[in-house]
Amino acid sequence: MYRLSGSIHSIRVRRAIALALLALIGGAAALVPAKLAGLKGEWPAYGADNRATKYSPLDQINKDNVSQLRVAWKWESPDGAILKQQTDLRPGEFQATPIMVGGVLYTSTAMSEVAALDAATGKTKWLFDPETWRVKSPTTKGFMHRGVAYWSDGREARILIATGDSRLIALDAGTGKKINLFGDQGEVDLRTIGL
Repeated sequence: MYRLSGSIHSIRVRRAIALALLALIGGAAALVPAKLAGLKGEWPAYGADNRATKYSPLDQINKDNVSQLRVAWKWESPDGAILKQQTDLRPGEFQATPIMVGGVLYTSTAMSEVAALDAATGKTKWLFDPETWRVKSPTTKGFMHRGVAYWSDGREARILIATGDSRLIALDAGTGKKINLFGDQGEVDLRTIGL
């Protein structure tokens, strides 16, 4: 019985490691089903699709009307509230590349928070704070983060974030809650597996 339990745990850990390697080494685009990448207006991976083409077939905005664009909405990063209370923290540059799936924009913040926004209105649907900032030892550039990854098997959808304190966390794309079956209660400590 113990051996079976250990082997199931070992399989979960190996799957989590494989997923982490795909997200970190192979790029988040490897996690995106090809059929999503072709949907008009969607940007489900860094680089737009599995080939990182960075191309969108959208043609509503062109060289003739780009000068007429106006701001549709603005969004304020939730990092501001943390920085107000934790004056010793130093944020880095905001360098995340948001992804968009099903009309929802997913992004990370410099402090490794994850937000889901309604792409049409900019309204925050959910926010997840892994509290990476509590470590208080960012890189020499300060806290910063580059983005999140999307995964779906057609039944469930996840947002993955590799945090500034070396954790890989899987979140339910609809609610922002941790996927407890992933790793250990929704996360894998990448330092313990040698990454």
